[in-house]
This record gives sequence, C-alpha cells and structure tokens, in this order.
Amino acid sequence: MKGAKKIYLVAAAMFLLAAPAWAGNTADIDQTGLDGTVTTVQTGDLNAITITQGGIENNAVVTQDGTANEASFKQEGDSNDTTVTQTGTNNSAGGYYSYTNPTTGAVVEYYYGSQSGDNNTVTVTQNGDSNQAEWEQSDEYGGTLTNNTAVINQDGTDNDAGIEQQVYDGGTVTNNLATINQAGEGNDAWIDHEGDYEGGVVDNNEAVINQDGSYNYANIYQESYGGAVTDNLAEINQIGDGNDAYIDQYGDSYEATAVVDNNQATITQTGDNNEAEIEQEAYNGSANNNTATVTQTGTYNYVGYIEQEGNDNVATVTQTGEDNTAYISQYLYPGTADNNVATVTQDGTGNYVGDIYQEGDLNQSTVTQTGTYNDAWVDVYLSGDSADSNISDITQDGNYNEAGIRQGGDFNQTTILQVGDSNMAEVQQGAWNAAGNYNLASISQTGDSHVASVVQSGSGNVTSITQAGFVGP
Repeated sequence: MKGAKKIYLVAAAMFLLAAPAWAGNTADIDQTGLDGTVTTVQTGDLNAITITQGGIENNAVVTQDGTANEASFKQEGDSNDTTVTQTGTNNSAGGYYSYTNPTTGAVVEYYYGSQSGDNNTVTVTQNGDSNQAEWEQSDEYGGTLTNNTAVINQDGTDNDAGIEQQVYDGGTVTNNLATINQAGEGNDAWIDHEGDYEGGVVDNNEAVINQDGSYNYANIYQESYGGAVTDNLAEINQIGDGNDAYIDQYGDSYEATAVVDNNQATITQTGDNNEAEIEQEAYNGSANNNTATVTQTGTYNYVGYIEQEGNDNVATVTQTGEDNTAYISQYLYPGTADNNVATVTQDGTGNYVGDIYQEGDLNQSTVTQTGTYNDAWVDVYLSGDSADSNISDITQDGNYNEAGIRQGGDFNQTTILQVGDSNMAEVQQGAWNAAGNYNLASISQTGDSHVASVVQSGSGNVTSITQAGFVGP
C-alpha cells in the first residue's frame, strides 16, 4: 500500500509537468519516501527543472515565466518546503553541481538549493533578468540541522545572492534564519553561518541583508571552525549606489576552544559610495557579547573597520555628510579587552577619525565631530600590560581642527573641546612603555588657530587649559 502510494505521487507529479505542450521545457523529478509533492508551471522557452526529494512530506512549488530559466534542487529529510518563482530571462535558482576528486577520481555531486535535515524552508522569488540564487541548508557528517529558514528575493537585473547554513564534521546548526532582499541592478549578497571541523555548533544565528539601489555589495560571515558561535545577529541595510558592507563574527582554532557568543553587528548605509567593515572574532580565545553599529548617511563615507576581540565591547559609529572616515579597534592579544566602549559621531564633510585604539579593560572613548575636515585620534595602550578604566572625550565643532589623546596606564581622564577653526590639541598621559595613573587633563579651545599640548608623566597630575579668541597675524 505504501509502495503504491509512492508510485502514484511520482506519476501525478510527472503528469502535472508532462500534460502541457510547451516546447523546449525540461523536467526531471525523482521522489523517494512518502507524501512528497511537486507542483510546477513553466511558460516560455528553454526552461528546465530538476527536483530530487527524499524523506517524508517534502514540498516543492516552482513557477517559471520567461526564457532560459533553470531551477534545480535536492531535498532530503523530513518536512522540507521549497517555493521558487522566477519571472524574466536567464534566471537560475539552486543549480546542480558536480566535480571530480583529483585524488580518488570519484565524481562528487552537490547541489546549491539543497536541503538536508529537518523542517527547512526556503523561498526564492526572482523578477527581472540574469538573476542567480544559491542556497544550501545541510547537516553533512556532524549531523543535526533543524528549523532553518532561507528567503531570497531579487528584483532587477544581474543580481546575485547566496545563503549557506551548514555543518560538516563538528555538527549541530539550529534555528538559523537568513534573509536576502535585493532590488536594483548589479547587487551581490552572501550570507554564511556554519559550524565546521572539530568544534561545530552554531545556534540561533540570524543574518539579514537588504539592498535597494545599484552596485551594492554585502557579505556576512558567522562561523566557527574549532569552537561554538551562538546567538549572533548580523544585519546590513544599504540604500543608494555603490555601497559596500562586510561583517565577520567567527571563532577560530582547531586545537583550543574558540567561543564567540551573543555578538550583534549592524551596518546601515544610505547614500552613495559608502563602505563599512566590522570584525568581532576570537582567534584562540573567546569574544563574547560584542556589539558594533555603523550608521552612515550621505556620500563617500568610509569606516575602515571596527575590530573587537574580547568580552562585552561596544563600538558605535554614526556619520552624516560626505567623505567622513572612522576606524575603531578594541583588541588585546594575548588576553582579552573587556567592557570597552567607543563612540564616533561625525556630521559634516571630510572629517577623519584616524584611530580609536583601546587595549585593556573598562575604557571609554567618545569622538564627536561637526563641521568639515576635522581630525581626531585616541590611543589607549601600555606595552606589556593592559591600560584600564581610562576615559577620553573629544568634541570638535568647526573646521580643520586636530585633536589626539594617548593614555598609557589606568584611571586617566582627558577632555578636549574645540569650537572654531584650525585648532590643535594633544594630550599624553603616561607613555606606551611607562604607566601613568589617575591623571586628569582638560583642554578647551574657543576661536581659531589655537595650539595646546599636555604631557603628564607619573600619577595624580591635573592640567586644565582654556584658550579663547583668535590667534593670527
């Protein structure tokens, strides 16, 4: 009775495909298991579909309207669901691939658009020309991939999207969600969170890429090679032209334990030719509870990258205007850089934050720039030891101002305020190789062309400088 039911399903599916008399269409369906369902509609010329289903209650719905469309995918496991809708020309979703192993000579077959595991759901909708979509949800070798959802929607021409949620040797990827939405021309997006090799285990990850415009590029990686990555969220939203965004959250190390937990990275770019990069990673240790947020509005904004390695770090960059640049690094190797906070806010044109570098624990740096072509940097570092519990605050309102803070030691505090044009201020507390602790420095410059420099060596020093008016010939 079960065998008869299986034959009936295959015959019914083939009947749905074979009954219409559209020339040039090709369909190849192989169903094994019970209660599999295939529904397809192909209209146009040179459409092709290849579906392989194994398991129980798999479902596939394919609708293709246009010419040279191709949909090919494989489903193994239970309760998988796939819906593909393609309208236009030269569209492709979930292509079939094979290669020959150069060592053994064996032909290895693999599918993008392959679902293996339990309760996977994918929806691909492509409207336009020359769109491509690739997805894989797999539990090879290590096993256990459950409750994954992948959604790709592309509207326009020459779009490319890829989603990969998979486990190899390590095992266990659960409750992942990946969503790519692209509208415009020439967009490229890829999402990858996977557990691989010895460690495995990537849980409850969510990656969302939304691109509206043209020539956008977005890339998200959340992956653990030798450890565990859990509860990560990475989201990229780009509206405009020529935007580029990159997010990387992963733990590495095949021998030791690498753990990256509860990381969240968000990039939002509105305007033209924006570029942002975020890295939160632990090479041989752990990077936990990190948060990095980049928001850029305007044109030609650039955030070199935000790099955080340690625990409970927070970095925020907000840029409004044109040609702004920001760079943040909170890092300590070997060891950890814990509970650091870095904030950069730029509103204007051509402002530059060369570097906020914090190596140690419980440091806080804030840079606020309003105007044009202001320059600021903060360096918290002590060779051979950590620089802890330092506070740096730079505020620039005007044009062509320069400010820098270097802190080597613990519990130092510096405030620089510049209101006007062409002011210069620099504070050094301690040194890179000699600790200075509990120092307090304040510089206030109101007007134009002021110059101030403070050097505090030792501990317990207090310095305050106030400059007002105009300095010039």
